[in-house]
Amino acid sequence: PRFIMGNGRGKLYVTEYYSPSIKVIDESSLAFVGEISLPVQDAGAMVYDDGYVYVCASASPCVVCKIDVSNDKLVATTSVTLSPNSIVVDKNKKLWVLCDGGYYGSPMGQEQAAISRINPSTMQVEKVLTFPSINDSPYNLRINGAGDKLYYVSYNVYTMGIDDDELPD
Repeated sequence: PRFIMGNGRGKLYVTEYYSPSIKVIDESSLAFVGEISLPVQDAGAMVYDDGYVYVCASASPCVVCKIDVSNDKLVATTSVTLSPNSIVVDKNKKLWVLCDGGYYGSPMGQEQAAISRINPSTMQVEKVLTFPSINDSPYNLRINGAGDKLYYVSYNVYTMGIDDDELPD
C-alpha cells in the first residue's frame, strides 16, 4: 500500500505502487469490497471532497482521476505535469496539485516542477505555476484550516495564497 484515505461514509481507498487500480476496503470490517480501474498505473496521493475522491497518478501520462464514491466509478481524468505527489482542496472547492517534475535519469524524464489549480467540476486545469529551476523538487503540499493558504516543502517551507499568481521567493 502507498496511500490510504477514508471518505467519511464507511469506505477506505488504498493506492499501491505500480498498480492500475485502487482497492476499496470496508472501514469497519477491513474487508476488501471492490476495486476501481484507472487508465494509468502508480496511483498515489488522494483527497476527498463533495462525493468524489481525486487521485494523483504519476505513471505516464500523469493525471488526476475523479472517482464518484456513490458507485466507485472513474468519471473523469485530467493531465497534469510530471510526477504529481500531493493534492489539496481550497476554500473555493478548487483542487491544487503539486508535481515535482521527476528526477534526472528517470525513464519518464525530468521537467520543471509545478503547482496546478484544477476546477473539479470541469476537470480543467485553470492555472499552472512553474518552479524556476529544474533542480527544485517540491513535495508535501498542504493547506491551512481556512483553505486560503498553501504550504509546501522545497529545501525550506514555503507558503502562498490561493489567489497568488506567482510562487513565493
